[in-house]
Amino acid sequence: MKKILSLLLVLAMVFAIVACGGNKPAQTTAPTADPNKGTSGTSNSTTNTTQKPADTNPGFDEDNVVFTFGAISDIHLEKNSSYGTEAKFQAALSQLLAFADDRGNLLDAVAIVGDICEKKEQINTFKAIYEGMNLPGELIFTLGNHDQEDTYSNEALTLNDYKEILGDKYFGNKYNDLTKGHRHFEVNGQHFVIVQPTSYRDSQGDRVTFDQATVTWLDNTLKEITTANPNAYVYVLVHAMIKDTCYGSDLESSGTHGSYWYTSDLTSTLEKYPQVITFSGHLHFPINDERSIMQNKFTSIGTGSVAYLAIENGYTNVAGTVPSGAGNTSAGHVVEVDKYGNVRITRLNFTNGTTMGDAWVLNAPTADGSHLKSYTADRKNDNNAPTMTDVTAKVDLAVVGGNYIAALTFGAGSDDSFVHHYEIKAYNKATNAVLKDVKYLTDFWENTDPANMAKTISLVLGSVTGGQTYKVEITAVDSWGAKSSAVTVEFTAPEGFDGTLPDALVDVEFNADGTATDKKGNATITLVSGATVASKDVTFNGVTKPMTGLQVTAKGQSATLTLTNYDLAAMKALYNGAAGFTFEAFYINRAKSGTQGVICATEFGGLGMADSGSGVPGLCVYANDKAYTYTKGTAAASNTELVHVVTTAIVYENCIYTATYVNGEQTNSKATTANKQSTTEIWMTDSRYAPYANQLGLGNDIGPNGFPMSDFTMVDAKVYDVCLNPEQVKTAYNAAAALFAN
Repeated sequence: MKKILSLLLVLAMVFAIVACGGNKPAQTTAPTADPNKGTSGTSNSTTNTTQKPADTNPGFDEDNVVFTFGAISDIHLEKNSSYGTEAKFQAALSQLLAFADDRGNLLDAVAIVGDICEKKEQINTFKAIYEGMNLPGELIFTLGNHDQEDTYSNEALTLNDYKEILGDKYFGNKYNDLTKGHRHFEVNGQHFVIVQPTSYRDSQGDRVTFDQATVTWLDNTLKEITTANPNAYVYVLVHAMIKDTCYGSDLESSGTHGSYWYTSDLTSTLEKYPQVITFSGHLHFPINDERSIMQNKFTSIGTGSVAYLAIENGYTNVAGTVPSGAGNTSAGHVVEVDKYGNVRITRLNFTNGTTMGDAWVLNAPTADGSHLKSYTADRKNDNNAPTMTDVTAKVDLAVVGGNYIAALTFGAGSDDSFVHHYEIKAYNKATNAVLKDVKYLTDFWENTDPANMAKTISLVLGSVTGGQTYKVEITAVDSWGAKSSAVTVEFTAPEGFDGTLPDALVDVEFNADGTATDKKGNATITLVSGATVASKDVTFNGVTKPMTGLQVTAKGQSATLTLTNYDLAAMKALYNGAAGFTFEAFYINRAKSGTQGVICATEFGGLGMADSGSGVPGLCVYANDKAYTYTKGTAAASNTELVHVVTTAIVYENCIYTATYVNGEQTNSKATTANKQSTTEIWMTDSRYAPYANQLGLGNDIGPNGFPMSDFTMVDAKVYDVCLNPEQVKTAYNAAAALFAN
């Protein structure tokens, strides 16, 4: 069902008021209630949801809805936030209200599953927006990690902070414990149970923990409710996911014995009560993914996010867990209960006023547990794998700075729901060397209707070698992990690169008199904090001989290379120039420890050759607005022998192409795009960068932060104002290796 919600005029009025009235909350008049009726058309007495026997339960009866509530999460009303805005919160409330009214019901409650504010002063905004909407029902909420932890704003909010500003009317229930955060609301016969963790991190790392008093209270409360009415659902609100339930609840983090994203502390208690439906947020995962509902011994629902969407790690086209444009996605649920105790959950896309997929319908709880059979993990067994039937793929080659760059384009696959991502592997057929092996996320998360998803996908495979044949395999994967047959395409890069080296812009010479100079006359080299230029025995390819070079024996020692007659604008033009650029270094890093600069200029922007935390050489680049990318090889360099490293970069057709070569062989390549910005560039616009713009650190980074070496020798360093091709890199390597020829 892809249905446009009614009453979007109300929503339009909300946005108009926001646009014209600054922070003044929009005023939305709720439907007028019949003075002789309670909410949802029920009598003012407590709603009784009397379930018929299982064999006569007619299924969800939309003509006899007795209770309606909205379930939303992760509003993030944070000051100056580009994600959590007042307008998004207002739009969510307005559409929940409109949905209920369109069906002739009132909105009995709004349940918010955490991450509302970070500072106490922001609670005033929350109150003004919510109360300005004149909603007819109850407000029920729990706090989340952004509320409770002081990590984000140096304030750790409590329910008492909320009570002080919101007032007693939201906290009048006799079951409240505002200190521990567990509460029990009964609204027109429907039960909401709230629990909050003791912490999201404990002494051993990331782990969402609940104290035993809270767990015991939860057990006793659920027992009391379900004993009184075993055929009615109970709604448990908890910000963190319950481990191994719905989509995202297995997401790991850096904890040594748990995760920041889920909890195991409540599972054994919840499993006693098949009437439980949990609503959890925290992850912001897309709720149009059918895994967002899961049933085992109880039912778990992922509530999504009003503020912005997130996704699991591991996709080449997503920086971290937040896709570009994630702030344009806002979602939540509306939950309806009929007179038999059946429940219908409709997923709402608050961004465009549409619903997502088919509604989830849960039959009223039964003693035999049959109500828990519709949305189990076994759904994957009935799922059809995606297909790539009649899909064509092609590879285009472009010569960029003397390198062949391969770009893949292919048609979208098909699925009974949607393709979640593609697995793409490209490799050299002769050597099996991998050119690209990635997962590429589709745009399902921003499309209510899968028919609107992109019809073609394009991505850069990287720099390829002339005369070599490559094979590309493309596999479509759906949400359940089912895979299509692979579509393949082969291509051969033409022969013919000129391996003649161009003149370097900077060619550092380490002199016997203890100085370092630039043979080209374009730069000066200054020794820093006790670094020296001296002769020392070094080894390469098993041959040891004395070489004069930069010697670093302690952290803080380095050399600074300063390009004369270059200011910030000139350096930006150099790094973003049409011909690209190259760093070349011949060095040994004997004490690998974290990120360490080799030829490095990354103070609040810029780029640099560096050894990664695991000692792997590569090129780090700030693209666009601080989007950091690192192109590194596949293995750490030796800490006993010199290594010859070349890193190249070129900005071409709205993409930054980077490559790393170790001892003459390409070890990795990467293409960084604009994340939906109009242009892509190596980013150097922060004012803090200007004082260091024409500097390069040798054996460290520029600026006060630094990536220091502590036991480092460099015997050669060059900078080219052109992107070297693979044959030119081999020429440079052979020249370095010749110094150690027997």
